[in-house]
Amino acid sequence: MQTRMFIYQPGSDEPVVSTIELAEQPGYDALKAIVEPHLDGGHLERVAVLFDPNNENHVHEGVQCDLFVDDDGMRKRLPVNYAATRIYHAASRRRNPQMSQAEASRMPPIYGVAVVFDRRVWF
Repeated sequence: MQTRMFIYQPGSDEPVVSTIELAEQPGYDALKAIVEPHLDGGHLERVAVLFDPNNENHVHEGVQCDLFVDDDGMRKRLPVNYAATRIYHAASRRRNPQMSQAEASRMPPIYGVAVVFDRRVWF
């Protein structure tokens, strides 16, 4: 199945986008083989987000997708990834409409490289 992968580097709002062939339900080992090379030796952690690959800033009216980050990025003191953090916080606010912008800003940020797929890949 053709799947777009958006790779967000800290310090950049523009992702690197590539299209890959990926099974409908790829499984952990396949995702690990695809994602972890982008995490510079980190181990993947999945975050459910709402993501719109067709919208310029990728967060409005998105569909459920999977975002992957280094599971130990904060402890490693990786740089904050502001673009990925906006996607993560927007999804949290969308799932919890009572959450204010101030409350969302106190949520933890995303650290290091983030990889987002244009569909659910984690089952």
